[in-house]
This record gives sequence, structure tokens and C-alpha cells, in this order.
Amino acid sequence: MASPHSFFGRHSLLILIALFLTSFANGALVNTTFDDTDSSFSWSSGWTPVGPSGCPSCASKPDVNQMQDQTYHDRSIVIAKGETAGGSFTFTGSAVYIYGIDTADGEADLVFTLGSDTTTHQYSGDGSNGTPYVYHALFFSATDLAADQTHTVNWALEANPAVQDTQPVVFFDYAVVTSGTPDTTTTTTTTTTTGGSDPGDSNSGGSNSGGSNSGGSNSGGSNSGGSNPNSSSGGTSIGSTGNTNSDSQGGTVSGQKSTSSTGRSSVSGSPTGTSGSSQS
Repeated sequence: MASPHSFFGRHSLLILIALFLTSFANGALVNTTFDDTDSSFSWSSGWTPVGPSGCPSCASKPDVNQMQDQTYHDRSIVIAKGETAGGSFTFTGSAVYIYGIDTADGEADLVFTLGSDTTTHQYSGDGSNGTPYVYHALFFSATDLAADQTHTVNWALEANPAVQDTQPVVFFDYAVVTSGTPDTTTTTTTTTTTGGSDPGDSNSGGSNSGGSNSGGSNSGGSNSGGSNPNSSSGGTSIGSTGNTNSDSQGGTVSGQKSTSSTGRSSVSGSPTGTSGSSQS
């Protein structure tokens, strides 16, 4: 007959194993979408926040109906005046994906920095597909970050030396952050945060802290191929909750290029998870 100590010892072990398996089964990755109007974004001076009413005074007028929450941030720089522009996005999670609108007019270089890694996004499309704009274009991605730490992605708009245009322009739309615990047995969810009221046709932009943040700590990472989960051609509609999002649009657009100093961050990849929404 087993001693009471061995009896309770075995059962305690079984309980611990059961709790561990339950915890593992309940793990989930959560993808949260942050609109460009969210306070997690910071903008240097000169950015124009554009809302559902559009921007009549702007030289470039992409379709706001194809934007996340019908908003975006517009910025152009005059090279001859030595102008610069930047911004940042601060988040906590294991992966980040930043999206915008590529344009065949006024091509610019976007230089992203996360920790010690630097990546340049450059679009070289010529508009031969019938439209000068590519919506939901993946500007930057980084994966395998320390999930419980705060990170900051900084960016700077620079002139593309291969283009003679003296006023390059860029449009930022939204970011997706992956957080939580990976799990192969349960359905994961995605939330969407929005930044509040329609910014309208204003030239003040968001907060003017610019892209000078040093960023949080950042651990390694790898590039992951895939598609844009928030594209207009697939996935759940903005505002829906807990539905599975299909990846029907490729994440790498023809004519889009990137270079990286480390190979960790790139412009191809997609969040792992499903789609939904919540208000911040």
C-alpha cells in the first residue's frame, strides 16, 4: 500500500501537469491594429492628419475610403530647403507591422530604426497598373521581439537619390502589433484601436516629439513572409470582432524594395492571428 506522502505527491504532480497543459491550451496570439490617429504614434512637425472628409488643399489625394478608419497622415518635404520629417510608434509585443500607401509620384526613402537595426523602405512602382497608389502597403515589420518589453520604431523621410522629384511624399495609415502566447490549438484574436475624432484638413499633425525616441529593448528577430491581413481584398471588416481573417493579398507589392543593415527587419510579413476590433 502506497504511503500517504507518495499518494499526495503523485496527485499534486498530476494537478500541476494539468494546470500547465490548461495554461498552454489557453495561450493565444492577439493582433491589435493601431490607427494613425492613436496616441502610440508620434509625429514631427509638418505632418497633415487627413480624415474622412479628405484633404482638398493637398497635392496628392489618395482615396480615404480605402484607408484604415478613413484616416492617414500625409507628409512631403522640399529637398531644396533641406527639410526632414520623422515620427515614431511605441508598442509592447513580440512583433510589429507598419502600413501605409505607396505612391508612384514623389517617391521617397523611409528609413526605419528599431533598436540597433535599420531598414529602408523604397517604392519604385511607375503607376502602370492604372493607379498611382498602392494601399495597405507594408512599410516595415519586425518579429521575435521581447514580448513583455516596450519597443519604439522610429522613421525618417529622406529624398530618394534615384528620383529627381524635389518634393517626395509619404502616407502612413496604421500599425499591427502581435502580443500574447503562441498556441497551435486555439483560435487567436485581433483587436483594433482607433485614435478618436476626424483630424480633418489640418496641418498641425499629431504630437511633435518626432522620431527621436531611443526605443525599447529588442531581442533578435526573423522575417516572416505572408500577406496583409487588413487588405481591402480579404479579411474581416474594420469593426468586426473575433472573426478569422483571410490572407488574400500579398504582403510584398511589385515595385517595392527594402534594404536592411541586419536582415532582421523587412517589408514582407504578416501578423499571426485573426481579426476583430475594440475602441481605445
